[in-house]
Amino acid sequence: MTVQARGGVYLAGGIAPSIVDRLKSGPFRTIFEEKGRLALFGDASQPGILQQAGIARARHLVVTLPHSVNRAPLIAAARELSPRCRIVVRARYLREHDDLMHVGAHAACFEEAEAAVALTKLVLIDLGLDPAAASAEGDRVRRETLGSPSLDDA
Repeated sequence: MTVQARGGVYLAGGIAPSIVDRLKSGPFRTIFEEKGRLALFGDASQPGILQQAGIARARHLVVTLPHSVNRAPLIAAARELSPRCRIVVRARYLREHDDLMHVGAHAACFEEAEAAVALTKLVLIDLGLDPAAASAEGDRVRRETLGSPSLDDA
């Protein structure tokens, strides 16, 4: 699925195949297209879908697919079709980092790391630490876990 927005291609994943047919033919698509938006449904790791979505014009590709097995083929296909496109990925585990960068991602947000940061803040606030200090400590945990990930660093 893509939203035609200022050079961006946005993909949502994890939609069960059983509802894709309903989305294709139902009111969702009609309403979306009446607003001037492009609605595509298919396997985004296939070059044809990415081309229809406008990957050649995209400045960024945001990949939110929930399963790691689906991310690498999508990133590799997008990288081949649009070498200048910046690819940002959602991933579950820190151990996925090297594989994602190897196939062409520029940056990733890791659920495992963000959960550690959030839990750190919650526990520290519960222990009586000032929320600003707890937030600063959470930021320190993030830096120590991830470094300072940035698209500028990629």
